[in-house]
Amino acid sequence: MVGSHGIDVSTAAGGDSLDTELTPANVAYYVEIIEGTNAGHRFDMASVDGSTVVLATDTDIYQGPPYNTYVTSVGVPATLVGDRFILRRHHSLDDYFPPDTNTFIPQAHTFVPGHPADRVYLYESDWVPYWIYDNSSGTVPFWDEDGDAVFLDAGSMAIPPGGGIFLVPQETTVTLVGLGIVRKNPFAMPLPQGWSLQASPFPMDQSPAERFMNHETFDGGDDPATSDTVCFWLGNQDTYLPEFRCAFLYDPMSTETPRWLYADDEFLTARDFETEISFPEIKAASTTVIVRRSLGMSFRSHGASG
Repeated sequence: MVGSHGIDVSTAAGGDSLDTELTPANVAYYVEIIEGTNAGHRFDMASVDGSTVVLATDTDIYQGPPYNTYVTSVGVPATLVGDRFILRRHHSLDDYFPPDTNTFIPQAHTFVPGHPADRVYLYESDWVPYWIYDNSSGTVPFWDEDGDAVFLDAGSMAIPPGGGIFLVPQETTVTLVGLGIVRKNPFAMPLPQGWSLQASPFPMDQSPAERFMNHETFDGGDDPATSDTVCFWLGNQDTYLPEFRCAFLYDPMSTETPRWLYADDEFLTARDFETEISFPEIKAASTTVIVRRSLGMSFRSHGASG
């Protein structure tokens, strides 16, 4: 049963209380609709009350938390009635990059650009670096946000589904093993105006066309500076290149078919259905792409941060 701000799952839960089922208690959860009218949409869970899942109120789906894909300031959509959903836990920075496994190199006291401390970058209007901090007092190293004067552990911070992350090992390569299941339902991904980091919700090679990145969902034009853009980090390739390469949606509003082009491609070669050959970085779940959904905004490499 769907209420104004929650879902009653007493029938599905068999009368059990969700308070005892959701463990550990300090982990964030979200509802993902897997079948029905709203398949692919997600709602963060604010709390549970017995068999009722209370959904978080979200007034802006392009900024989080919460990380809903529907605005719920006036309540939960009534169309959820009859939809099937699954309750998933949000993964945190620590979940993706455990700081206590001797995989990452820490640094004591102060973040210094160029110092061999491993770090990750998120993007929130600009690059936000996090680095492994070790206070050398016998405590476990933890992820700390650059500029944090009191050195708070940021490892429990939730990374939203589809949120991209740049991992920057400093002295050696890092191997991470991910386990999970393959999503079988659609996936809604709100793209904010401006630049954002986006990861694939499906662990498979995908072309822009397979991601529905077309003229129906993106704004194109004949000028790379004013068209929607995707950028790829060339450092993921076998031949390391510490730079981005960007493609824009070419849509001249004529009889020509809109298509994704590299901005420096004088032959106007379409890249819409290519994965590994010309779009080598739109490939798997470990890949992050940078998306611009606005006109004429500037962008700088994460290597210029800090």
